[in-house]
Amino acid sequence: MNNIRVAKELLKLARELTAGAYREKESLDDTRQNMEDESVRVLDVVLNLSPSARVVQKEFLVFSEGTSHKFHFFALYNDAGVMKAGNAYGRIGGRVTAIEIGRGSGAADEFNRKLRSKINKGYHRT
Repeated sequence: MNNIRVAKELLKLARELTAGAYREKESLDDTRQNMEDESVRVLDVVLNLSPSARVVQKEFLVFSEGTSHKFHFFALYNDAGVMKAGNAYGRIGGRVTAIEIGRGSGAADEFNRKLRSKINKGYHRT
């Protein structure tokens, strides 16, 4: 009888932990989406994008270690035939800063160079 009670308690605990992990994942997904949306908004202003600009490639990278939770959002746009690359970054849940990292024929190369650099430093794709 005691073994059945212990098994029921373990099953209950496992269900609670699974539910908690699922809620935490949903929360992280929401935070990521909010940071990406804010990054797109800030890059739109920094790169002075026209309404017809379209995303060619985008990458969202995260670095988490101890209490450090940072992100980089890289985007490559085609804006009326002109390639523009931008990088928005910051602390997750904090203020977003954005810069232009390339324009014209070298924009794609600069996009890839910066992306590789962050991945080599320990950032990972989400």
